[in-house]
Amino acid sequence: MRGDYEELEMIFALKPWYDLTDWFRVQATLGAAVSRAHLKFGVSGTSPSTSHQRFDEWSVYGVGGLGGMFRFEDFCLGFDFIARFLDNAMKIDGRDVHGTIDRGGWFFRVYVGYEF
Repeated sequence: MRGDYEELEMIFALKPWYDLTDWFRVQATLGAAVSRAHLKFGVSGTSPSTSHQRFDEWSVYGVGGLGGMFRFEDFCLGFDFIARFLDNAMKIDGRDVHGTIDRGGWFFRVYVGYEF
């Protein structure tokens, strides 16, 4: 079996923040995410036939977390720990395979930016 999985996730969130110092900011994240997952795979065996299948699924779920941002002049370096909640696993129910694909319950994001 050979497969390919891809996912596009868009997060719409409120990010309240508080400046602890002039160079460090603490921030929270609370919002909703919309994602599109796509799985395609092929199964080949001892027979000459090959089976190809595709699965697509849209999901809406909540996100929340905490992070921080270091600032130096107009540049920033930040990080966030974000958790997903009310998220359901993608169900795979095909001719040759059955199961689920579950996203991780949280993720860590690092970013670099320039304020203008």
